[in-house]
Amino acid sequence: MEHKWDYCGLCEKPFVRCGNCGNNCCSGTEECDQCSSAYEMQSNEDPPEFSDNYKKSKLKRHQSYLKEILDYEDKRIFDIMKGIADKDI
Repeated sequence: MEHKWDYCGLCEKPFVRCGNCGNNCCSGTEECDQCSSAYEMQSNEDPPEFSDNYKKSKLKRHQSYLKEILDYEDKRIFDIMKGIADKDI
């Protein structure tokens, strides 16, 4: 089990990913008994430098994921509103 540094495109900051469960330590949750040592690593070590291209790729991935969520939610809200309108007729 080895914790690893990564870059969060959403927060635009480096973080440590737990080597045991994969928890993203910038999320503020602990998923397993090894997460505390990942948080400790994040608090006590200087993060590595990430290239601008790597940062941009992470940002694009997060933007794409957020767009998928928003598209899904828009469709879900539309379906709910349509259902309400159909009942009123």
